[in-house]
Amino acid sequence: MTNIVYATTNPGKFAEVQKLFLGHDITIHSAADYHVNIDVDETGTTLEENAILKAEAYRDAIPDEVIVLGDDTGVEINALGGEPGI
Repeated sequence: MTNIVYATTNPGKFAEVQKLFLGHDITIHSAADYHVNIDVDETGTTLEENAILKAEAYRDAIPDEVIVLGDDTGVEINALGGEPGI
């Protein structure tokens, strides 16, 4: 069984991601399971950079050696040149 910590304190986001892994040999843990509640400064210029910042911050805050999944979302509209973006 693979254990993954999802880097969020948002219970709604956690529930959505948890459903994605149902039926797989993977258990998703919330940051709350590790008593971690941090505010990550999202200074990245892309969604990917911000997801990495979150994953690294949570990984550093959790005492166990675990896999941490970070994500970020935004709206990018081609007709608006990618705006509003991240």
